[in-house]
Amino acid sequence: MTETRKPVLVVWTLLVAISICSWSLGADHGLQRQTAAIAVITLAFVKAGFVASHFMDLRHAPAALRRAMSALLGSSAIAVVAFYFA
Repeated sequence: MTETRKPVLVVWTLLVAISICSWSLGADHGLQRQTAAIAVITLAFVKAGFVASHFMDLRHAPAALRRAMSALLGSSAIAVVAFYFA
């Protein structure tokens, strides 16, 4: 396997693992409903960060763009959780 494909494979495997964890949390496996919802929402935004960083090549982008994307993801996650509890 080439050296450039290895990080993509690692990130893809991590995304699959996070998806399985999200499904497990959302399938009513013992956690309180609100706790599970917050965990699933958080995992979704973590996945979005990995996709933006590794598959949209933000890891090679200027620092200002990376910070803007992190701020967007963070504020969106907070907004989604706030609307969930509203």
